[in-house]
Amino acid sequence: MTLRRFPIYFAACVLIAIFVLGCGPVVSTTVKIGRDNYMPKVKADDYKALHGKKILFHSILDKSANTSNLSYYNSEKTIGYDLYYRSPGEGMAQPVVSFFWYALKKGFDHAGIIILESSPVYDAELTMSFQSVTDREIMFDVLFTRGGKLIYTKTYSVNSSGVQTEDVSVLEQRQYDMLDAIVKTVLDDPDFSKMLL
Repeated sequence: MTLRRFPIYFAACVLIAIFVLGCGPVVSTTVKIGRDNYMPKVKADDYKALHGKKILFHSILDKSANTSNLSYYNSEKTIGYDLYYRSPGEGMAQPVVSFFWYALKKGFDHAGIIILESSPVYDAELTMSFQSVTDREIMFDVLFTRGGKLIYTKTYSVNSSGVQTEDVSVLEQRQYDMLDAIVKTVLDDPDFSKMLL
């Protein structure tokens, strides 16, 4: 190899490495999750005391070691969950934090909580941080502030039920159920209700 060709080979190797590292693990089963397909099943009547409360949802931070930009996985990294704005596989893929932000907004709104992107008037500000995300368990922290002061923080964990399967439609529905579980876990916590009320 001549020195004149070295920059071309070097650039090609760098591009290949970036592509391989950015793609995440190689999985045997891929499940496509569409945010539009998430239909919350949370019962709004269970949370009447919280109806109309306004939460300014700042952001979700992803500190999980089991996600890539556009996907998350089972703990063995044999099943991958690709996230989309619309019905599974249609249109553009959606980043993990963006997918969960909008999906959780949908779930909380369905329960009667008003989730805001920005507003001068609100009851509390929320920042959420994912510590671990797999298809069977999501561990996350919530941090609520008001007027720049911390008023509530807690770590939660939600788990998926059901036997192991590779049925893509069952796996897809379980992930929508996990979104409901996140919403319910926070809303069912008496300390959360006390803070917001």
